[in-house]
Amino acid sequence: MIGSVIGMIVGLLSPIPFGIIIGTFLGAYVGELLNDSDVHTAAKSASGALLGFLVSSLMKFVLGLIYFGLFIAQIWEYRSELF
Repeated sequence: MIGSVIGMIVGLLSPIPFGIIIGTFLGAYVGELLNDSDVHTAAKSASGALLGFLVSSLMKFVLGLIYFGLFIAQIWEYRSELF
């Protein structure tokens, strides 16, 4: 977990495209290898960290769209008072 967070921060600060995604995967992978895991276990752990990051980002995006839609609905409902 610490490796994926460190990798995410390094990936965010790196100038490569999709650095935050690559950094999350590589950070979790290297962190597991440093924790005396074999390559297969480290790859599974890194894949899980990457999948968790992507799914949580997608959920945040969808919730943001829902809240934006609710905001627009309220603006539309009170448009005569606002404009």
